[in-house]
Amino acid sequence: SLTLSGKKFSTDFLGSRVKALRECFANSVAHALYEKNKGEIVVEIYTDRISIRNNSSLEVKQFAKEWFSKKTYTRNKFLMLLLREAGFTDELGSGKIRLFSQMLELGKQEPVIDFYEKGNFACWSVTLYNEQQNISYLNLLERFKQNFSSIDEARLAMALVLWRDKSWTEIQEKLDKHYISVSKEIIRNHHSPVIVVGNSLLTKRWVKVALQGKDSIAFSSIEEEQIKDIIQKFSFTGERNGKFNNEEARHLIGLSNTPSEITQLSNLFRKWREKNILKQSTKRGEWIFLNETKKNQDIIMVSEK
Repeated sequence: SLTLSGKKFSTDFLGSRVKALRECFANSVAHALYEKNKGEIVVEIYTDRISIRNNSSLEVKQFAKEWFSKKTYTRNKFLMLLLREAGFTDELGSGKIRLFSQMLELGKQEPVIDFYEKGNFACWSVTLYNEQQNISYLNLLERFKQNFSSIDEARLAMALVLWRDKSWTEIQEKLDKHYISVSKEIIRNHHSPVIVVGNSLLTKRWVKVALQGKDSIAFSSIEEEQIKDIIQKFSFTGERNGKFNNEEARHLIGLSNTPSEITQLSNLFRKWREKNILKQSTKRGEWIFLNETKKNQDIIMVSEK
């Protein structure tokens, strides 16, 4: 069945997302639960989005949220093989990753999956959004492609940007064990767009600047406290005894080396020095925290480069 909602529908919506729509339609046909309602597939088209829904079995729930996963589940294996041989789908189990990746490559927001139970079976739907192409997203993705060794790492780094307002627990629900491990390696990399503090993500400064299309942005009071906790935690790891330098701090919080951001960081350290939070070391560009942080928060540390 086809449901049209809204007065206008942009034909560019279909033109810009042929591959993603093809993937959604093929998977809805391949994985539909044909024992219920004759395998009804519902397509809802709005001015800003399109949703494709099909009935599914309850087993799908265990990995419904996992966008990056190597798990496979095929309700109709023979039908899936036929669709693959006909060129409508690719290898088994790659559908969601490929769909997510296609939307990233278009500079769009991530697709949204909804899953809800209906007695002894369930409904699964995928929604693709038709918002304006985000040039900042495209620029960030290109940067990640240059800085990470594989396309999977680059796309997962971009996913972390899209998920920056979610908790670390919520993000891990979107990944299988393999990709959780990959995401931790990305976060430890000094090119990572985020830092994990406890159960929260802190977006690095250069990412915030890039997303806003500015040269620099001022620190908020909340952000200053977050930055202090991160650098303070780092300064007491190993044999550091509270010491850190400007370069390490810049990599930790993700500042660029532009004059404006170098000055911004220096002003922040002077402010902390006046409050007796830290002091300047005898070595140029090095600082020492006077007290270790009392907050019991784990940080996935970045590499020291």
